[in-house]
Amino acid sequence: MISLSNYCRKERVSFVVYADLEYTLERMKKEDMETLVTSYTYNRFLYSIAYYVHCLYDDSLSKYRFRRNNDCIAWFAEELKNLAYNVKTILSANVSMADFTKNNWIKFNSATHCYVCV
Repeated sequence: MISLSNYCRKERVSFVVYADLEYTLERMKKEDMETLVTSYTYNRFLYSIAYYVHCLYDDSLSKYRFRRNNDCIAWFAEELKNLAYNVKTILSANVSMADFTKNNWIKFNSATHCYVCV
């Protein structure tokens, strides 16, 4: 059975998104409360959302954005869609390997474990 024991050597994710939203509570009107089956007395109204994208290897790709208005959820969904497309484009781009020196080839051919396990 294969298992991971050196958790400190695991691969980090390239991009992380941290998000937060804010809402206000407004007391419901008496006539609106009578039609409810449950006993809620407040409505929640979302008014603000913010997110931070952190890129592990390139700080120029990290960014903070926010929106304060009634359509902030639609804006956030569109932002996440665009972000997913951009990240997919970045991560799927082929990047040429640096030329191996003679020393690199010797290390590569004599390795018995991958670079994460060493």
